[in-house]
Amino acid sequence: MAEGTAISGLDLLPNEVQALVKWWLGLPVFTDADACPHCSQTLDIHGHHALICHAGGDVVTRHNRLCDSFADFCRKACLAPELEKGCGLTSTKDRTCPADVLVPNWSLSRSAAFDLKVINLLNSNFLLGASMTSGYTAELGEKDKHSKNDIPCTERGWVCVPLVVEVFGGWGNEAQEALSRVAKKLAIRTSRFWPEVLASMYCHLGITLMRQNARALLGKRSTTDILVPHWCMGKSAALDLSVTSPLNPITLPEAGVTAGAAAKVTEERKLKANVAKCADLGWVCVPVVAESYGAWGLKAMDFFSKLHPA
Repeated sequence: MAEGTAISGLDLLPNEVQALVKWWLGLPVFTDADACPHCSQTLDIHGHHALICHAGGDVVTRHNRLCDSFADFCRKACLAPELEKGCGLTSTKDRTCPADVLVPNWSLSRSAAFDLKVINLLNSNFLLGASMTSGYTAELGEKDKHSKNDIPCTERGWVCVPLVVEVFGGWGNEAQEALSRVAKKLAIRTSRFWPEVLASMYCHLGITLMRQNARALLGKRSTTDILVPHWCMGKSAALDLSVTSPLNPITLPEAGVTAGAAAKVTEERKLKANVAKCADLGWVCVPVVAESYGAWGLKAMDFFSKLHPA
């Protein structure tokens, strides 16, 4: 698992693979239940909160990446997709878009308004049904999308097509039918076998979903401001940015004697707080500290020199 994986040009970093394996097996993803750095709720050790928390942007990014991937397949099949169509269809103040991806001439000359949703089958409201029936949660998600979007879509002469995928990768029936249809169009365009194209599409979408799940799991730790992949021996660099003042009472005694002492003290404090957490996630902790008068810490200067070698 340490080497990661690559499918059709899509790769998962080693720490992403490790986080996903732990999550799939129900093992603790985190060593302790910290507070979520983006909201006030508890970040449980199994990562359930990380995959549904809308704060911080991970859930929105996951949704957008999947929409972009689906639209890209439609584009390659010459279906002329458009993104984010139909905002403000009604007279209400609701600004949601019933069409994440709009494909013209889909059914009986009507455009298809594809609305994507990632749904968590471990939600307490779905858990019993999901444990007994495969695709139960995706089916509920499809019904929910129809209840919200059928009327706005009908007003525009569109047909609502929910693209619902469960957080572990299972697609709803309507999504499967749509993907199969796009794959047939794409197979004709590329002179490839339809099952091969369909399998490639599922691989691409599946890896995209799992990569974003992994980044949502890993991104809920407040140990990094910027994550730089493949920085050192395959490990990502977790940059923790900070500005410190030499006039701070904590650093003033040393700063008055030694240049850069304030930055050094802050670097040591950052390393002590974050090295273990970063190691758990497969990252290298890199404190990037600047003093308020412009001097940079040694770790920051070392990072900059490797970023732009002479």
